[in-house]
Amino acid sequence: MRPLDMADRIARQAFQRSNSWASAVISWLHPVPALAALALAFTLFSSLWMISGNGKVNAYSEYETLMEEVDAADLNAFVSKVHSDSELVLWLEQGGNSQ
Repeated sequence: MRPLDMADRIARQAFQRSNSWASAVISWLHPVPALAALALAFTLFSSLWMISGNGKVNAYSEYETLMEEVDAADLNAFVSKVHSDSELVLWLEQGGNSQ
């Protein structure tokens, strides 16, 4: 090999565009498997969210919570003084606090 040919070959290799690490990673990710993995992750997340039961409100459990928070003696004392439904509604809106 002549030195001129070798210099030319070295120059071509030096200025040749090399692939970056990003293009190497993307070349391993083919569209179909990537979309399948994304769909699987979405399905898993959705099913876990649905199973956890976050966001479900049960009226009975809310009523039980309210009744546990209210002192039974205070409730009995107030109910004996209530003369109308509007007074009871007002008392409940105030969180069970006497005026």
